[in-house]
Amino acid sequence: MNIRIKLLISLCIFVSIIWTGYLFVLQIFNPIDITETERIRYDEHKEFILANRGNIYDQKGLLLVSSMQYYQLDIDLFGVRQAANDHHQSAEDYLLLVAQIIGENTDLTSKEVYNKLTKTKTRSVLISEKIDYQQLFKIRNRMEEENINACVFTYSSTKRIFTKGLLAARLIGLTKGKIDSQNAYTRNTFRLEGINGIEKTFEKDLEGDYGWRRIFYDAKRRKIANPNSIFKPVIHGSSIYLTIDSEIQEILEKNLQAGLVKYKAENGIGVIMDPMTGNIIAMAGVNENDIHCSENQVRGFQNMPVKFKFEPGSTIKPLVSLLAIEKNIHQENDLLDCRPMIVQYKNAQRRIRDAHDFQTLSFKNVIVQSSNVGIAKIAQEIGEQDLYRQYINFGIGTTTGIDLIDESSGQFAKRSDWSDYTLHSISFGQEMQITAIQLTNIYAAFANGGQLLKPNIIEKKVDAQGKVYYKAEKKVIKKLSNPESIALNNSFLLDVVESGTGKNTKFNSIKIAGKTGTAEKAVAGKLSKTSYIASFAGFFPFEKPEYVMVIIYDAPDYMYRFGSMSAAPTFRNIVEEILTMPDCKIITEYKMKDIDYTITPQLIGLNIQDANRILDEKGIRYSNYHDKANSFVLHQIPQPGVKISLNTQVSLYCGDLLDIERTRIVTNESIMPNLVGLSIREAIHIAKMHKLNLSIVGNGHVASQSIEEGKKIGYQQECLVVAR
Repeated sequence: MNIRIKLLISLCIFVSIIWTGYLFVLQIFNPIDITETERIRYDEHKEFILANRGNIYDQKGLLLVSSMQYYQLDIDLFGVRQAANDHHQSAEDYLLLVAQIIGENTDLTSKEVYNKLTKTKTRSVLISEKIDYQQLFKIRNRMEEENINACVFTYSSTKRIFTKGLLAARLIGLTKGKIDSQNAYTRNTFRLEGINGIEKTFEKDLEGDYGWRRIFYDAKRRKIANPNSIFKPVIHGSSIYLTIDSEIQEILEKNLQAGLVKYKAENGIGVIMDPMTGNIIAMAGVNENDIHCSENQVRGFQNMPVKFKFEPGSTIKPLVSLLAIEKNIHQENDLLDCRPMIVQYKNAQRRIRDAHDFQTLSFKNVIVQSSNVGIAKIAQEIGEQDLYRQYINFGIGTTTGIDLIDESSGQFAKRSDWSDYTLHSISFGQEMQITAIQLTNIYAAFANGGQLLKPNIIEKKVDAQGKVYYKAEKKVIKKLSNPESIALNNSFLLDVVESGTGKNTKFNSIKIAGKTGTAEKAVAGKLSKTSYIASFAGFFPFEKPEYVMVIIYDAPDYMYRFGSMSAAPTFRNIVEEILTMPDCKIITEYKMKDIDYTITPQLIGLNIQDANRILDEKGIRYSNYHDKANSFVLHQIPQPGVKISLNTQVSLYCGDLLDIERTRIVTNESIMPNLVGLSIREAIHIAKMHKLNLSIVGNGHVASQSIEEGKKIGYQQECLVVAR
């Protein structure tokens, strides 16, 4: 036999033996574990589809909270090199180009991106996990223009966006990210979960529900298309419409913050309610340290109107007088001895007196002048059992039922736990604690004729398809008193404002009814003689109430400890701003006829000292901005010749003589003004003067502007300002 044929036969026999042995070992001993590959190839997987969290709006449909999705950007270095080869360029040049494209469209610098691309030994490079959709869109388009197929975008996380900054921050609350599961096949099941406030209370409405579909992968982990795949559709979160009016909410917060500074208080709390429906129009709590905290910290703080407990002081006295009217214990003009008195109890005695000693007061004036002695005597005539039942009926010691988590019920002792002191103490608001929402609800019952309502914070709920599946309705918890008794008691509250302790809230154009309150603050379990709670509760217009409002200052400076000196002026300022809102129909003519008006003088170009002197002579309040020695007035708000009330503050913006020529506003010249440091309202006013279209991000005062000061601007040119 030919030698070559023998060699070929021998080789075939040898290969056959080797192959047979290989298959034997593979089948019997399984030296190569291909279990994972088999599982990938033959096992089905569930891929999750994330639900979008619902938005939050105010009562007028103004967006307050939305969500933004972020993506992870990876760069495939092989794709970059391939593009370089296709264009006969060096890989180095294309790495620089990719870095430049990403740097121009993200918060990263080109240098940072380039370092990431060049200091890795892997094929894929993680650039960022915080790429928003707009950035993604721009990067993808630029890469396509350059014919670079190297970008890999995958979902990373979702973040809540607050379009009005810190407006209603404590009410809306905070969310945190939560990952239920994460692997190569189910994808990232990241979702947001409410921690407090509206976000937590209505978690089930806002969160929606995951969708999923069953899929298969091949051995190379590529999806296999299957049109008959089983799936569950995603259910996106519903949107929540609050009863809050953003404009009134802003007015409330602004005045509370101003009050914190002016009255040197620790906390400021306010609630505004529609007494006819129970809808909460505004709700805020501010703390003196908020300015030192991050936005997320502020959102995580307690919602003070439903959580902060305080002794109501004299604001509770109308409950006593109302019961005395119902029981016909006293008539309006009955006289009571209101001289300081000593009450003898079983084992002790107590001296009760007023802040200002009285001799004799009528029943009505006990409320008007806020006499502790007089109200204690009336409570004594009513008796413990009836007064206890009166307080319970008006919701003291129980939650109001408002749809907010962690609402406090306050503190009110059971009748069986009363001491000898309790009857007199509770008549003027001691030995009990309530919340701002409870006090607001009580005064809403006064305003609407005796209906105790469930407060509403949600106007409606709308699903992802736009269907309204919940709409708030008026809910009367119980009917209290009778119309005649309520009307007479309310007339006492009207006189409190007209001639009593609440006269700092008086208007000639409308009538306001209300009651001041001053209470010693409990510190370390004892009533302090230096720390107080100042409050004012009231409603307006008196004849047909549309608003009930409660204002509280916690621990104001001692000289502002009385509610008439701090809470009442803030109440009045808020009423004034509400009345002058464009859509307010309370006053159709002469909205503010009780206020003296004047015409703003021409101050532009004057030395700041001369301008201030002119305003002082006219009795006009003012604030100077950017003023220095020998500076001049560049702009003024309001403009010259505008009719204003003497309560209006004129803002003067200063600079040197060169600034005057550079920034003078004429019809044929538009120069970009400096908006940094101004409030949002002031910035908007100046922008309108310059025919400038502002896009505002944030809340507070302007921190930066996209167009530099002094640059020429076109008609209705857009300028982005960031406020903090």
